[in-house]
Amino acid sequence: MKNIIEVQKEFVSRKIEREVNHRFEILNEIRMIVRDIVEKEIQRHAADGLGRVNYALRSDGAMIVKHSEPFIIRRVIRWFRKITLTTVYRDSKKILKPSFGEPDQCFPLKGDNGFVEIRLSTTIIP
Repeated sequence: MKNIIEVQKEFVSRKIEREVNHRFEILNEIRMIVRDIVEKEIQRHAADGLGRVNYALRSDGAMIVKHSEPFIIRRVIRWFRKITLTTVYRDSKKILKPSFGEPDQCFPLKGDNGFVEIRLSTTIIP
């Protein structure tokens, strides 16, 4: 049979262990929150290099609605396929990704009066 001192030591030991575990859980939660905040800030800064939110990023839900005719060099012209202003080319998605001046990350449009209509990821209230 255990004496009273051993029972008290065991009780205190378990209580301390629970308290330490609880504090570690709180610290881990704080670390996760801080990590999320830091990652969001890094993404926000990396989006345009200025540290401002970029609502026209594809990764955040923005999308190309329509655009003017792209400048595409093709070897075979498909005369039976009509291209309209509502056609959105796959490569147009490059517009919505930050490229930081990397080569081959552009989407050229024909002529000097091109346009791109973008649906932003969220409503902007100035």
